[in-house]
Amino acid sequence: MHPYYAERAPAIRADFGESLDLARPHFDGLLPAEPFEELRSEALEELMQVLPTLPYVGGAQGRMTQYFEQNAGVFALGRVLRRRRVAAKIMSPLLRHVFLAKLRSRPRDERLREDPGDFAYRFVEPGSAGEKAFEFGLDYDECGFCKMSKANGDEDILPMICAMDEESYALRGIALSRTTTLASGARCCNFRYARLHGDEVP
Repeated sequence: MHPYYAERAPAIRADFGESLDLARPHFDGLLPAEPFEELRSEALEELMQVLPTLPYVGGAQGRMTQYFEQNAGVFALGRVLRRRRVAAKIMSPLLRHVFLAKLRSRPRDERLREDPGDFAYRFVEPGSAGEKAFEFGLDYDECGFCKMSKANGDEDILPMICAMDEESYALRGIALSRTTTLASGARCCNFRYARLHGDEVP
């Protein structure tokens, strides 16, 4: 087991146990013949077999670390249910309920952003009516930099920072198209992304 996960193991186990407890009503409804406490105990034991297999992806600074930690429990529960020959049509919703249990337990405003100074955004599907072609879209309804600049009296500098975005993304191989910004008083910043290919990258 990687030292990072070895140190984190008690916390990961506690979080998984909490998720199982929050999802208990679904176990009672979908698996009434299986004692929940037995399933819980087996899943927590199996978790300790999954943790040594997790790849190290940057630890606390890694963007995907939390998902590996969270899904370690999902894999553990899946193994336990598979050993008990639970049908996929029952296993699948149970795993989903466990994975989402803690997130669902949080208030909506807290789920949408961790901190009031953070960004808040919505995904936009490619092919939306009235939109030019793009591969991935986000509408930012709140901007952390807007809040910061307003609080610090730097609102005149913010549009200059926004103007750097297109070039910054292009240097990373991404074409950014944006026609509205919060900094200019619009309802949202409409980020639309597509890949640059070959000579298109500066």
